[in-house]
Amino acid sequence: MSSPKSDAAQQAMRAKVASKLAETLVSASSSSDVDPELAREISVEIESEMWDALGKTPKEYTTKGRSLVFNLSKNAELRRRVLQRQITATKLVSATSKEL
Repeated sequence: MSSPKSDAAQQAMRAKVASKLAETLVSASSSSDVDPELAREISVEIESEMWDALGKTPKEYTTKGRSLVFNLSKNAELRRRVLQRQITATKLVSATSKEL
């Protein structure tokens, strides 16, 4: 069973990943019409899927988080498809770097 301290650390890490994803979806977009609430909602879905898939291995979880932030910031088409929900959180999380 997890200690309260490790649970708090996990929650802080998860919140940071979701926040960074949302920030990337909004700030990396060239158009200012990205709804911050939508970006936050999608980022929470992505983070939750990441946690379900990789939460047991924190190193893989953080690596995937960094990879998604990087790819979303550099790839406008990917960002657009994520914001329009053309790519599900499940597909995004299971994709390799090359697929992104």
